Amino acid sequence: MRFLIALLLVLAVGTGVVAYGPGISFRGESTEVSRESAEIPVGEDDEQGSPPPAGSPEAFAYEESGREKIEEQSPEPKPTIEPAAVQAGEEIPGTDGLRVVTGTIRRTVNHTLADKLEREVANPLSQVVSRVLVWWMEPSRDLRPGDEIGVVFSLHDGEEPRVHAVSMKSQRHGRTFSAYRFQPAEERFGRMYTSDAKEVEKRMVGSPIKEYEQITSLLWDGRGHNGIDFKTPVGTEVYAPFDGRVVRRNWSTRFNGNCIDIRADNGKHILFLHLESFAEGMVPGRRVERGELIALSGNTGRSTAPHLHYEARSPSGRILDPFDLHETYRKEVPESEKAAFEATVEKMRMLLGEKPVVADAG
Repeated sequence: MRFLIALLLVLAVGTGVVAYGPGISFRGESTEVSRESAEIPVGEDDEQGSPPPAGSPEAFAYEESGREKIEEQSPEPKPTIEPAAVQAGEEIPGTDGLRVVTGTIRRTVNHTLADKLEREVANPLSQVVSRVLVWWMEPSRDLRPGDEIGVVFSLHDGEEPRVHAVSMKSQRHGRTFSAYRFQPAEERFGRMYTSDAKEVEKRMVGSPIKEYEQITSLLWDGRGHNGIDFKTPVGTEVYAPFDGRVVRRNWSTRFNGNCIDIRADNGKHILFLHLESFAEGMVPGRRVERGELIALSGNTGRSTAPHLHYEARSPSGRILDPFDLHETYRKEVPESEKAAFEATVEKMRMLLGEKPVVADAG
């Protein structure tokens, strides 16, 4: 039957018909549709000459091989990311667990997020978000009703919510602040960066700790804390930030856990709390030099999560800001990884449904 149809077509159209069958094109006198334009792969028979006769077993095999090649060449469809299609805080398909919440500020960040999310998610998430915002503003003072916030985050068992992007449109500052999580290959932890690829957080020259995930408490964050808290795993190395001498160890351990007090040569007291253990010989009277290993960070005393508490006091006992005692800088994404970082930024902006004007941290 197929041979008869092919014969009739030849009689009707002429020798312009080269073959009949699924996926095979016709060449007429006025119009030519090639296999290339029809996206039909070229088979071995094409390289050798004409295809096998229509209706023959060879022709059937020829057509099947064409279908297989088309399937091989067709890329797998990419998952469509449609954040607007899911409710606030729900996983977005195709994003490996990412979630988005946006809203207009009502009183505080926590109140705003709690309007959209369950309390057990909103409470810790607002804390992590505020740790980012504090580098630009004082959230308890600077927020205004009508400010707009957007957060991309993910949830992980036994951990705080992980923030991947934050966008805050501030009326008081007249700008939109944005930050994006990225982990350069050389870094142990992912950090938050502005769109110009610079870290949001400041780092200290001569810091007592080199590897940490985030600064979770600052003197100016409104919490009334006496020092800086570095979120870091138990066992992270702690170094002397200044030359000095050990004057105390393990006082008020119920609250401080394992702790050490070093009096720097300039008279200032440098305190470290919640330690896991001490370097050998770290006892009162021991002389230490800047950069010397003095302890390992821990989670002892009144501590709710592994971190290092770093505190500075004047000779009279007045609380000092460690950031005033150190030179500071901000790391930048390595040039070789900026293309990957920019792709991350574009993805986060798409998830937030906007392209905000980004301001660097001051």
